[in-house]
Amino acid sequence: MDTSGFCSYPNVKEKTLNFTCDGLSIAISAMITYAIRHVIQQAENTATVETWSFISTKSEEKEDIIVQTKKQTIIYRYGGSNPGNLTPKSKDMFTGLSFSLTPPPPGVPAVVTTIEALNATGMVIAFQDKPNHVCVIPAPHMGTLQEWIETGSSHPCTWAVKAVVIKWGGF
Repeated sequence: MDTSGFCSYPNVKEKTLNFTCDGLSIAISAMITYAIRHVIQQAENTATVETWSFISTKSEEKEDIIVQTKKQTIIYRYGGSNPGNLTPKSKDMFTGLSFSLTPPPPGVPAVVTTIEALNATGMVIAFQDKPNHVCVIPAPHMGTLQEWIETGSSHPCTWAVKAVVIKWGGF
């Protein structure tokens, strides 16, 4: 990963998903989208890849860069990126919105994200509940799964999911 320019700002203390650079806050959704695209570009037929965050500290005339790695779990939702596909239905009452750890077969439309990106929205909780299944449910302050189902695609959880998925183009 080329970090030239990324760590060169004189007043930057920390670079993570939430960081301030010369007083300019970077939108979390833009950073998540960038991180997901980077993760997908790095993936080669594997469900777990690494992403990087950088911490920069200034001590006298020298800048030290510490690289921290964090595992990301890539997950897929078969179907399109339309809000209707990203909203649980009545049949999902006991499974939540389903994602898979297995990429779709060639030609099958899907969206891709990570468990960590979904959880970072603060609006939904994603967790692996079976060997190849990931369940996505609303965070407690967002209401119940039943409320999400009843509200449909206009529910904020649908839009939180939509904000962190990208169309899958295959390997």
